[in-house]
Amino acid sequence: MFAGTLADDFRKELDEHSERLERIPPYLFAQLERKIDEKRAAGIDVISLAIGDPDTPTFAPIVEAAQRAIANPQTHQYPSNRGREEFREAVAGFYGRRFGVPLDIDREVIPAIGARNASSTSTSPSSTPTTSRSPQTPATPSTPAARCSPAPPPR
Repeated sequence: MFAGTLADDFRKELDEHSERLERIPPYLFAQLERKIDEKRAAGIDVISLAIGDPDTPTFAPIVEAAQRAIANPQTHQYPSNRGREEFREAVAGFYGRRFGVPLDIDREVIPAIGARNASSTSTSPSSTPTTSRSPQTPATPSTPAARCSPAPPPR
């Protein structure tokens, strides 16, 4: 496939990324779901308090707003991977007001489906150290190469 040192360099790079990815701890809720499934398979009645799924119907105004948004053809396309500019501005504004941390919406605001997704996607596989500007969790186990830039505590 590759000749000589190129193949060795390629394998080394893959090994380095694998080691970093292996250091990411297992996702807690996936572990809980497996345990719950095992107990239910064993005939045990399990009441799951894992993620906090709602046990009451969603309020009607929320359902109606979601239905209107779904019916709007402008919402039928996938958003940019950078997210909507209005959303990124709102995030930067919140961080500025709440924590006194200025953010560049084009370089420092990345929409993600959750903190684990954001930290794993943006830092762990990277061979380049990154900088975290989170006021609450400046570095996590999944960001071993992160350099922290402390933010002021909440007021």
